Amino acid sequence: MKDRLEQDLAVALAALQSTGMVPSDVNPSIVVTRTRDAGHGDFASNLAMMLAKPTGHAPCDIARALIEALPVSDDIRDVVVADPGFINFFQADEAQAAVVPAVLSQGRQFGRSQLGAGQRVQVECVSSCPAGPLPVSQGRPVALGATIADLMEAVGFEVRRVYRLTDAGCQMDGPAATAIRQELNEFGVHHAEWVSECSLGDALQRVVDRLEASGQLYEKEGVRWFRSSEFGDDRDRALLWGNGQGSCFASDIACIDNTLERGVDKVLYVFGADQHERAACLSAACQALGHPREKFEILLTRFANLFRGGEPVSLSTACDSIVTLRELCDEVGKDAARFLYVMRKHSQPFDFDLDLARSQSNENPAYHVQMAHARVCSVMRQLNQRALTFDQEAGLAALFRLSETAEFELMSLLAMFPERVQRAALAREPHQLTRYLRDLANGLHSYYNAHKVLVDDDELRHARVCLLLAVRQVLGNGLSLIGVSTPEVM
Repeated sequence: MKDRLEQDLAVALAALQSTGMVPSDVNPSIVVTRTRDAGHGDFASNLAMMLAKPTGHAPCDIARALIEALPVSDDIRDVVVADPGFINFFQADEAQAAVVPAVLSQGRQFGRSQLGAGQRVQVECVSSCPAGPLPVSQGRPVALGATIADLMEAVGFEVRRVYRLTDAGCQMDGPAATAIRQELNEFGVHHAEWVSECSLGDALQRVVDRLEASGQLYEKEGVRWFRSSEFGDDRDRALLWGNGQGSCFASDIACIDNTLERGVDKVLYVFGADQHERAACLSAACQALGHPREKFEILLTRFANLFRGGEPVSLSTACDSIVTLRELCDEVGKDAARFLYVMRKHSQPFDFDLDLARSQSNENPAYHVQMAHARVCSVMRQLNQRALTFDQEAGLAALFRLSETAEFELMSLLAMFPERVQRAALAREPHQLTRYLRDLANGLHSYYNAHKVLVDDDELRHARVCLLLAVRQVLGNGLSLIGVSTPEVM
């Protein structure tokens, strides 16, 4: 609907240009957004206010003229002007209800799109020397990176998930690498490609040769240095030690150069906040090697602060009482960990309350959303237990019976899902999706508590069950994108 309204406004704008009210060379970006207040309609646009200055007309006058020029649509029951010049659209009830059959017919595909089709992206969200268990400090970057990869894939990008073993110069064996893979799998994170730094010899030499040829290397006290300070880094970085072995920065540079040379459109790194020097060096190296800035992206993630019983839990990897990612999952469960880790923007600090994560209450966001999914499953079990009938085709034909405000609010939320997935993917912000899922779960719980679903009226019962099944489907689709399960019983 949003795209349709933007197209209709473009038609109206062209009509005003043909009359001379709007100069033909004025072509503002037309944006339609969902309103936050139902009293202001379902969608709104500020196009008239953008046209006020170049036309010399009052925004409200332009808004009224645009409305007059809009194509007629059965999906819109009213269009009004709101000060200081907004154009507010009110959807027809039938148009709002259309999302229910759309969800039920598309199933798991609802919310997915081909927005990023044809673009290849490599995501690296964790790398380590396989000498022990993954520390819990890597939990948030891992969860964020994995979720961002899934979101980007959901909107059409071709995503390669890569795990790099930083094994150059450290003790590594097959069982250690296998153990890390198993830990990540238990956390719901799967990498299609595992790269060992020990295999980067040729790629590293190519990088050294290119930087040498461009005058970006120099030698000092037997160490070869990269002039990264000339490309925005705060200091130069050691690239090759006196014994010829590459530094950690050398491996990073060889990896990203090798990836971009193979035709990947973008490399996305999700690092912990302590990797800021690594990020600066990578950025400098890409510029020095001639790779366009838009080809790589680095997100520095603030670490989560763990609390138990109101007291901070040490995350130090230097003490004997190390807290590992596996220990965290053993204590609170994988689902709670995955959900809570991505609830905040990557650049914001986050306090992870272990007691809250373990609790089975509405205060636990993960539990609250999963419970909404399980609640619909419970309704379906009650339907069978009470020997009541349900006919989905009849329910879809009877959606006009849904007239409660809470029902329209649920349908509006369902229609937002594809847009929320796209926004979360393009902004690399999974918290937009968790916030949406919490809103949808809140809507479902409120509706269920206020309105009887399994009513005696067959037609109304069929329609209400269809609505709940659509909510369950979207909750499931959203939870799967953040690596959280969809239990039927809780």
